[in-house]
Amino acid sequence: MGYVALIAGVTGVTGRNLALHLQNCDRWDAVYGGSRRPCGLGGKVKDLRMDLDNKTSLVDTLKGAQDVTHLFFCAYRPTESAATDVTTNFGMFKNVIEAGEGAGLKLKHVSFLSGTKWYGVHIGPVKTPSREDDPRAMSPNFYYDMEDYCIARVTKGADWTWSSVRPNPVCGFSTGSAMNLTMTIAVYASICKELGLPFRFPGSPQAYNVLLEVVDADLLACSMEYISTQPHAGNTSYNVSNGDVFRWSEVWPKLAAFFELPLAEPQKFSMTTMLAYHECVWQKLVEKHGLSKEVASYKDVATWGFGDWVFGQEKDWFSDVNKLRRTGFQEQNLDSAEMFLRQFKELRAAKLIP
Repeated sequence: MGYVALIAGVTGVTGRNLALHLQNCDRWDAVYGGSRRPCGLGGKVKDLRMDLDNKTSLVDTLKGAQDVTHLFFCAYRPTESAATDVTTNFGMFKNVIEAGEGAGLKLKHVSFLSGTKWYGVHIGPVKTPSREDDPRAMSPNFYYDMEDYCIARVTKGADWTWSSVRPNPVCGFSTGSAMNLTMTIAVYASICKELGLPFRFPGSPQAYNVLLEVVDADLLACSMEYISTQPHAGNTSYNVSNGDVFRWSEVWPKLAAFFELPLAEPQKFSMTTMLAYHECVWQKLVEKHGLSKEVASYKDVATWGFGDWVFGQEKDWFSDVNKLRRTGFQEQNLDSAEMFLRQFKELRAAKLIP
């Protein structure tokens, strides 16, 4: 008997790529893709319609998935405040674990996605490199509630182990997710090209030159699968990245060259405000280039607010990833500029960008 995964939040950039990764791993017999809407990935991935807010309905739903051995919690729903973020997101996390247990699932491992928000990057500058044993920032922060819950449950004798991963921006394809850097850059570049504009970095000159890191969604998926199946790696948290650091000033010219765009000096502006005006441009591109129906909805293809946040960082922000390497996971060795270019080629080949 192999493993069986339940991915809560399968339509996001992390959940989608994790499902695709596990689908190609022989030791995973099945993957349940949990979401409010079908993921449509096919193959080994079975759609499971889930309302994470409703524990009672979750129990009924999960009775049809009693072979699940591993829960991967990749769901995230932004709200209007940090306090309601806790109520909503920690509530969903707790619901699916307890509903699964109520439905008779024999869980071996619970994995959840956190991020460098754990270190307080959403509050202000943090020390670099960030390490897993750094002190917590000011709460509320639902990642703390999730981790404390898992620690308490394991201490009280839960049959499962837990782990969490703390990536910086996750790069890959999805639609309708709250954070999607690759598609945000690609859609922005495509609109610039259609309008005959140069490719400007939309942050300040200072943000253009900070040191940062990102992680390929495929690499993140590989790390989550590895951690969840290694007994010696459980019951703790890990930073995950491509393994390099870079400056936008080094990478942005390469992105401009890929899209055959002239480069211009950085000019800080709100992507949320300015790009909202250009929905008709994207719709024109979808029609002109015969793009996939997956990218027909402008509001779902790019996350302008997330772009504003990423490109607005004016202090270095990167993590030490050696803790995960010491467990035996040696895959964090990617070149981030090459990753972006490879992903853009894949998106273009799949008719997801012009």
